[in-house]
Amino acid sequence: QCIGVHKDINFGEGIWDLLIYAEDDAGNRDSAPLLFTVDTKKPKIRETSPSGDYANGDFTIFYDETYLDHISLFYGTQGNYQERMLNGCPSGKKQECGVHVDLSVFDGGTLDVYWVIMDNFFSLSSRVETFDVDIRDPVFDHFSMDVNGDKVTFDMETNEKVNFDYIDS
Repeated sequence: QCIGVHKDINFGEGIWDLLIYAEDDAGNRDSAPLLFTVDTKKPKIRETSPSGDYANGDFTIFYDETYLDHISLFYGTQGNYQERMLNGCPSGKKQECGVHVDLSVFDGGTLDVYWVIMDNFFSLSSRVETFDVDIRDPVFDHFSMDVNGDKVTFDMETNEKVNFDYIDS
């Protein structure tokens, strides 16, 4: 029996929903609900995309975080960053969350990008990556073909350097 108690109890990882109660010798009770999370693991960024030299506005983060609070994408130039908070990203291992950002004001220039992922206790930032911004589709300036038996010769030019490919439908 006591009037107060000070006791350390170790709890494992997870969300704990406890009801603490006190009872006197006459059977009278009082209780207090207590909800808390034990989270000792920092968020982990597995990778981000795009992974090449160019950005077109589509960004994705791949991560591990059991108790996700939020994820933000920061983008801009020379330390003048805009923040885009991503809503509804899932918690857990091997998760991903993406966003499309209008990069029209950066088209033809460069852009710095980094991510911040947060849980209730820890924050982790990715490294800053620099991309060339290209949001415009290539345009065929010239397109012709010559069919000679089973051989087809294509003559094509575009307004920018591209990789040519085809789909047979």
